[in-house]
Amino acid sequence: MEVFVLTELTKKGSRHFCKIEDKGRFGTFNYVVMTLVGKSLQDLRKEGPGQHMSMGTAISSSLQCLEALEDLHGKLFIYY
Repeated sequence: MEVFVLTELTKKGSRHFCKIEDKGRFGTFNYVVMTLVGKSLQDLRKEGPGQHMSMGTAISSSLQCLEALEDLHGKLFIYY
């Protein structure tokens, strides 16, 4: 399901999701190779003052998450 959703979002030009580089099956394992998106939230937190995320980083990350959800909803994907 995840591969299908990411493929459809890529086709429709969504900006906040990984691109699938490859997918397949190796023995009994399914795999997906995706683009890197940058630092993790944990990395950003650790780099902040006192190992806390700065207010600016927290706000920016939150806005990007909300934009991603908006893209997902705008492409008519409903999740639960």
